[in-house]
Amino acid sequence: MSVIHEDGVAVKDGHHPFIPMSPEEYLVVREELDRILASVFFQNSKRYPAFLKYVVEQALRGNNDLKERTLGVEVFGRAADYDSNADSVVRVTAGEVRKRLAQYYHHLEEAAGCEIELRTGSYVPEFYRTQMAAPEIPGHEYEDLAVEVERRSTPQQDSNRIFRSSRLAIYGCVAAIVILSVSFYAWHLRSERADVLKQFWGGVLDSPGTAVVCMGDVETFQAQYPNIYSASRTVESNTAAGPHRHLTTRMDDVLVMVKMASVLEKYGKPFRVTSSMDTNLADLRGGPVVLIGAHNNRWTLRHTKDLRFYTQLDESGGHIFDRQKPQQTPWSRTINAAQVGEDYGLLARYNDPTTGRPLIVIAGLGGNGNFALAELISSAASLKDLLKDAPADWAEKNLEAVVKVQVIDDKTGPPQVVAIRYW
Repeated sequence: MSVIHEDGVAVKDGHHPFIPMSPEEYLVVREELDRILASVFFQNSKRYPAFLKYVVEQALRGNNDLKERTLGVEVFGRAADYDSNADSVVRVTAGEVRKRLAQYYHHLEEAAGCEIELRTGSYVPEFYRTQMAAPEIPGHEYEDLAVEVERRSTPQQDSNRIFRSSRLAIYGCVAAIVILSVSFYAWHLRSERADVLKQFWGGVLDSPGTAVVCMGDVETFQAQYPNIYSASRTVESNTAAGPHRHLTTRMDDVLVMVKMASVLEKYGKPFRVTSSMDTNLADLRGGPVVLIGAHNNRWTLRHTKDLRFYTQLDESGGHIFDRQKPQQTPWSRTINAAQVGEDYGLLARYNDPTTGRPLIVIAGLGGNGNFALAELISSAASLKDLLKDAPADWAEKNLEAVVKVQVIDDKTGPPQVVAIRYW
């Protein structure tokens, strides 16, 4: 698709960029991102997929102010004060990603729900709805040429005509076989990646009943930690960013909920959204459950208290401990989210012995941790990183993992698994 600009607005073949607003639109973009990352233009690299995935996710979160320095720190692990003039890793990578996106769409043979565009001079991707024509059937051009040769030939040229027609037919068959082979391989690779996502969510998807997506809320946090809640409210009244503001707002949890809804809708699983305070044990027994939030969700606190990895909160911040290594320094959330720091999250997927239902827990110490966990289990590409050392029968096992993300100016870096266990 060609790109032109009308009064500064990018237009592709008459299509204006769209901003995803619904779970369905989020899903369309993420499926296209998965296809791109699975293509030969990205699958053998680490740098280019990490860059593209990060900027797309930031755009989906509404972050339209992606700076070179921020990308250098969050995607490529540069120091916060690194010299971007001397180190051009972001600019070079962005240029290569643009080139590879162009190659991907140039060779694309099947219709896509949308296209992802990274304009020159910008690190913010744009999304376009597309309507691609069906690909031509391989071999037609050769058949037309063979007919033309036959029409122009004379009786004395029969032997040459037969030879040429046969040769052209062979070329057409070879071309068709090559194209079909490449298409089958691409389809198989996408199916394999999609199966990973479906396998991870298999317990929830196959369990009867409507899934319950239970979100954390302010009331739960206030009831569980009244002293910390009061202290955080006092700080928030005097500063722009209180130390526990992520634990007392539901906006971050809403973004996570959208990701979870996208996965459930993709596979046709009915679900309903509730809050921690409005959910009872009967609700949890009625269907599979997805818990969002750590210390602002009473059901998360109850269901993770006996796991090997578990969370705690005190005046210094949130922490994740390992019961098998009690002497190990816990993974802790840096209090001042306005500065460069780290966030952590606890991910668990297991059959709850109390309810007998499959359960997925997304327990970030802060909002960044929550979002990183949601990204990890809503993308086939991210799940591949989570499961790279998994046993062959991982889909039938329970698992829990601790995930780390870099946080700069309250922006979330790519997730990194620091501990995982299966049982």
